[in-house]
Amino acid sequence: MKSWFAQDAKGHFDEIPEACLADGAQVPVGTGDAVAMLVQAAELQAMTKPSLKDLLLSADARTKFLAPARHAAHARRAMRVLEAGQT
Repeated sequence: MKSWFAQDAKGHFDEIPEACLADGAQVPVGTGDAVAMLVQAAELQAMTKPSLKDLLLSADARTKFLAPARHAAHARRAMRVLEAGQT
């Protein structure tokens, strides 16, 4: 990862994408702080794409909507079968 001062980055803007492909991430630096980061598109996609494990362990995967809802008529019929079997 190479850091560029913001003024140098402006002056050599056409070189930054080539440097990104050759040397990896490029970071323009403002007043001592990183203001941006230029990375290859494939690298960015790999960093932001969640794995199957992450998807299955996420809170969104654990929801009551995974199983279809049962209608009230089915529940009553099941209760009548259970009650008939107990008597």
